[in-house]
Amino acid sequence: GDRKSAVVVSIPRDSMTRAPSDCKDPKSSVADGPIRQWNANYSLGGPACLIRTVEGTTGIFIDHFMVVNFLGFQSMVDALGSVEVCLPQAVNDPKSHLNLPAGLSRVTGKEALAFVRVRHNIGNDASDLGRIDRQQAFLSSMIQEATSTNLLLRPDKLFRFLDAATKSLTTDPALGNLNALREVAQSVVGLKSSQIRFVTVPVEAYPPDHNRVQWTSAADPLWTSI
Repeated sequence: GDRKSAVVVSIPRDSMTRAPSDCKDPKSSVADGPIRQWNANYSLGGPACLIRTVEGTTGIFIDHFMVVNFLGFQSMVDALGSVEVCLPQAVNDPKSHLNLPAGLSRVTGKEALAFVRVRHNIGNDASDLGRIDRQQAFLSSMIQEATSTNLLLRPDKLFRFLDAATKSLTTDPALGNLNALREVAQSVVGLKSSQIRFVTVPVEAYPPDHNRVQWTSAADPLWTSI
């Protein structure tokens, strides 16, 4: 609320949790709903169903939402110019067409999209959890790029960035214009990148299907603290 810190929480898409039995019925509660894979809620009922699932499983109320598609993500990186990534070992993946050396590299939109989506030939951790780690690292680099280039203090740069984002962005009505997004962006001018923390919901294997995960009891104090 004071815009001095932020927490980014990643939820694995194959998490098995309670969900509304009928995504199209606003009265359908999560408490007595079925166990369903997390990303299925979005497929069944879009943002509304997923938001109800978040609220019902975490107790956190969602004020606003944004959905960024692949094209929007790519455009946002291009609007920044490029973003720095660091790889412990070289990656050459024919499936995603990602070819980067070990160490530091700067990537533009298309390479960035391949980087956050890559699932093969990426060392020892090609799992969803490994991909979440890479996505969080990339978002951290994007934040550092935006603050180091004074994006938030330059109306021309900020407008270009937001204009690229909104072309492929779905939001709730209150955030549905450039001016509203600009106000949100400029409200965090004083936020230090060191005060942005990335966490992933603690998970363990889901007993009926070890290709899926379930949240551990350690998730409860995370939601409570937020």
